[in-house]
Amino acid sequence: SGRLQLELRPVYLRALLESVVEDVLPLAQSVGADLHTDIDLALPPVVQADAVRLRQVLGNLLTNACRHSQASRISLQVKLLPEMKLAADQVTLWIAVRDNGTGIPEAARERIFRPFEQVAATATSQGVGLGLAIAHQLVGLMGGVLQYDCPATGGSLFHFRITLSLAAESDLAAVQGPLGLHQYEGR
Repeated sequence: SGRLQLELRPVYLRALLESVVEDVLPLAQSVGADLHTDIDLALPPVVQADAVRLRQVLGNLLTNACRHSQASRISLQVKLLPEMKLAADQVTLWIAVRDNGTGIPEAARERIFRPFEQVAATATSQGVGLGLAIAHQLVGLMGGVLQYDCPATGGSLFHFRITLSLAAESDLAAVQGPLGLHQYEGR
């Protein structure tokens, strides 16, 4: 069919978030940026999510902050939004990647989610301009809208809300790997 679909499975949410940060940390350090997390302590331990796609979105946003913003501070924020609760077995999360870098010029903001668009090349920038377009598409598939804001304090803020169904740890029994990801042993 060629159409992108989510593969929802039980996943340890905090472990997924922390693993993305661990993966991006060496890049952040290599460009002299401090990478911080602000993850709500009230997050449920296990949710139904497409762990691969959620990792891809967060990885793209954090990697872009490292490569393109010239920031000294980058943070991943994840907040539970209890006031947005749609059903007893669901949670709504606000997820944001913030940096204190140069920000995106106003003239370029309308096109940042288009494929093959890059605002400006910097000494540390790489890629062909697909990361934000893919992240935008995947967040849309998850029922959210990826947005960009330029905070008054400067830098960039990419954020979205998604609603996820709760899962129980017992649901993880049939799933391999600590994050609910299928893992393969290699030699």
